[in-house]
Amino acid sequence: MKRNKCLRRKAETTTELKAIDTKLQKLSNRLAAACKGDVDHQLTQDLLNARLNLRVGLGTAAEDGEAEIAFSGTPSVDRLGAFGMFVEAVRQVWRNNEFVADVLVLSPEEPSGRVLASLSYAGTPSAIGNSILRRAPRYTLRVSDRLLMRGTNSVRKVMIHEAVHVVYMNHGREFRDLVRKHGGTVSEEAIENPGVHVQLKRGSRFETIKTFDTEPEATRWAHEQKRENPGKYRLSLGEQ
Repeated sequence: MKRNKCLRRKAETTTELKAIDTKLQKLSNRLAAACKGDVDHQLTQDLLNARLNLRVGLGTAAEDGEAEIAFSGTPSVDRLGAFGMFVEAVRQVWRNNEFVADVLVLSPEEPSGRVLASLSYAGTPSAIGNSILRRAPRYTLRVSDRLLMRGTNSVRKVMIHEAVHVVYMNHGREFRDLVRKHGGTVSEEAIENPGVHVQLKRGSRFETIKTFDTEPEATRWAHEQKRENPGKYRLSLGEQ
């Protein structure tokens, strides 16, 4: 009897929290529409944090098998949901994640250019292994609509990618090793472009110059190119 009463109360609470989440989403939309170029970023962030905290509570209930979570809006993952995945990825990747928990911020804006997501910050964070030694004063995550339309699995892989960027700004060996260890995508381009990509380093970034169906084909072509046009080449595997 007591157990049934507890389950009933949890279900009622979950329903009320969903209604609050929907109301907060509407308030955020109205704020953005009314203010346009004069947005109060602190107020926007407070609304986002309130919704994220609600989802964390609802997610805990779902893990206990007490509630079925369904949030309003399309696509299947919204910007706040992606931020929640990012926060969870930071917890997964970094042993002392509480060191940066209070300086992670979600921007309502999309990243510039064609990137799926970006993490911007000042300074030079550092780490030993999976322990953060020095953090940035603030980390701002931007998520593109294109990424949100690709579904939960792709969003999660990119959020792991961004979580590793909390310390490693570039895509060096330490960055790649951590991303692969936790199931992320090393190259965001691979999410949108399946296949095996031959990439050439131009400036500080690698750019795809040709894509193949199989790794042996890509390897042979890359070796031929390296003989004819010396440079730094690498293979990037797209998401299947």
